Amino acid sequence: MKYCRHPYYPARYAALAADRVRVEAETGDWGEFDRNAVWLEGPLRHADPVWCRWVTSEIAASQALAGDA
Repeated sequence: MKYCRHPYYPARYAALAADRVRVEAETGDWGEFDRNAVWLEGPLRHADPVWCRWVTSEIAASQALAGDA
């Protein structure tokens, strides 16, 4: 899994799928969110919606292109 560190907050974001993001705080708490930062599971219950969309955008774009082929 490839993580991206948030530029302003001490958290790492990773796209699990085009519509699912895992966020890990430096404290070890984690949460999974949809691409609009709506909480799905885990003890961490908040995420940056812009960052969630950004980390999933590459996967969403590649899936859209694959569907057009």
